[in-house]
Amino acid sequence: MKSLRLVLGFAAVLGALALLLVYHLEFGDVFRGVRRMGSVLFSSRFSYESVEALQAENARLRAAVALLEGADSAPTSFEEPLRRARLYSRYPFNDRERLMIGLGTREGVREGMAVFAYESVLLGTVVKAGRMRAEVQTVFDPGFKSSVVVGQSRTKAVLVGGTPPRLTLIPQDASLAPGDSVLSISPEFPMGMLWGIVESVDREQSDTWQTARLSVPYRAETLEWILLGDEIAFDEES
Repeated sequence: MKSLRLVLGFAAVLGALALLLVYHLEFGDVFRGVRRMGSVLFSSRFSYESVEALQAENARLRAAVALLEGADSAPTSFEEPLRRARLYSRYPFNDRERLMIGLGTREGVREGMAVFAYESVLLGTVVKAGRMRAEVQTVFDPGFKSSVVVGQSRTKAVLVGGTPPRLTLIPQDASLAPGDSVLSISPEFPMGMLWGIVESVDREQSDTWQTARLSVPYRAETLEWILLGDEIAFDEES
C-alpha cells in the first residue's frame, strides 16, 4: 500500500510539472489539483477505491489541457456554477445507457441540458424532465450521436454511443493516436468539453473511413453524483 502511494504521488508531481512547463497552465489550478491528489493519497483511510478520486482529478486536468490544445475555438462559459444532482440507484442492474437524477423542472432542470461526470467531462444530456426527477441519456446509449473533434489535428468525427462508445466517419488520411483528446463541437453541448480519449484506432473494410474506440475517464457504475450545466446566453448585438 505504501509503495502504491509513493508511485502515485511521484506520478502526480511529474504530471503537474509537465502541465506547468508544456501547457503553461495557471500555477494555482495545478497546485490545487496536486493538493487534492495528496489529500487522497496520504489519508489514513486511503484504499484502492481512492484511486477513483485521483482519476477524477486527473480527468479535470486532462480537460484543461484539451481546452488549451483546442484554443482556436473558445470553450463555453456558464452563467452559474455547475449544479450537482444525485443519481438514483438501479443496483444490481448495470444499466449505464439511461440514468435518473433527483432534480426536475422544480429546480430548473430542462430537456437538452448538458450532463457532466466531472467538471469539464461530459456524460450525456437530459432527455426527459419531470417535476422532481429527470432522465439522462448517456454516451453509453446506442442511440446517442454527437459531433466531435479529435486531437491537436482537430479531426472531425461522429461519436456514437455504446459499450464502449466509438468514433466513426474519421477520414482515412487523418492522423489519430491512442491518448488523443475527444472534444465536443456539436451545438447540443457546450463547446470544447472533454468526452474522453482515443483508446485504439481501427480501419473499416471500406478503406474510406477509420473508426476508433473511446475511453472515458470515469467508471459510470460507481457514479453517485453528476453535474448539470447551461451555456451562457450571448447577446448577438454585443
